[in-house]
Amino acid sequence: MKSLIACALAMILFLAALPSRANAPDPAYEQTRDWVVATITESAGYTIDSAAMTYRDVSMDSCQLRFTTLTTASSGYTDTATFSISLDSLNSVLWGAAMEPARGYVLFTTVTPISFSKQNVARITGRQPQAMTSSTNVAALEFGKPGSDGAETARHMRAALLRASSLCSVQLASK
Repeated sequence: MKSLIACALAMILFLAALPSRANAPDPAYEQTRDWVVATITESAGYTIDSAAMTYRDVSMDSCQLRFTTLTTASSGYTDTATFSISLDSLNSVLWGAAMEPARGYVLFTTVTPISFSKQNVARITGRQPQAMTSSTNVAALEFGKPGSDGAETARHMRAALLRASSLCSVQLASK
């Protein structure tokens, strides 16, 4: 009985000595930005059949998240879309998992429009590239690279975007 009590007491002391996340400070904007940019650059994208979607030119400065998606197909079709999102205008941020292919996603809406430009290029003789610039209030990030847990990454990305949005709202309100 004494050994059981001693073991329980040792376990309580061990757990009490562990660093508490409850007392850890929330990450600053710079830390959040670095994680968001690195995670999108390294983990966003997926491959399905003979098409691949990748993310490039990712940045998050002055409370603006910017990225370009590049979708390519073996048939020669290329679709490039560039997004610029004001983080202080995020309205809702959802995350989830999709199949075929397995991937996690973050879907977000904004109060102010998201700048969106798109260019389609097809390898058909005589066909000119098509380009358009528009705005939208909905955008998404998708995480499905092999060897990663896309749903878990999406869950963490949702939290990071909400954190960045909160920090940006406070930062812009104080100016």
